[in-house]
Amino acid sequence: MALRPLVRLDRASVVAHVNSGLEKAPGLAICGAFLFGSSLGECRPESDIDLGLVPAPGFAGPDWGLEAEVEAVLRPFEGHPPDASVLRPSPFGFEAVTAGQLIHVRDEAAVWDFVLGVCRRGAEMHWRYLQALRLATLDLGGATAHE
Repeated sequence: MALRPLVRLDRASVVAHVNSGLEKAPGLAICGAFLFGSSLGECRPESDIDLGLVPAPGFAGPDWGLEAEVEAVLRPFEGHPPDASVLRPSPFGFEAVTAGQLIHVRDEAAVWDFVLGVCRRGAEMHWRYLQALRLATLDLGGATAHE
């Protein structure tokens, strides 16, 4: 089976689609959302649209519940379903915030407090993350995940 060619989504249209859906659900416990992942560039025709959710201050519910709520509110964009992830101060959260694009803001102060915390925590954890990757590479006999 031949691979289908990569596609490039119109980012402005994706942003408008996501914002339109999120604005119809003001009760969601989010204060912002980041677009990240393959939908920022070329992606497979069946790729999803990765959304990093900045939880509202004091959010204590299960992450999967909020993710499911957002995915239920948003319809697929040109066949690309949404894939929502609640962001936390972690290497994943750091990557989504620093490589992604902020596309939805409900509470600007809360978003920037969150981003500052993720970046501060990311800077503290980055060397540990790199050390763990080096150790994992050594455990694999010098092979990398790409080999």
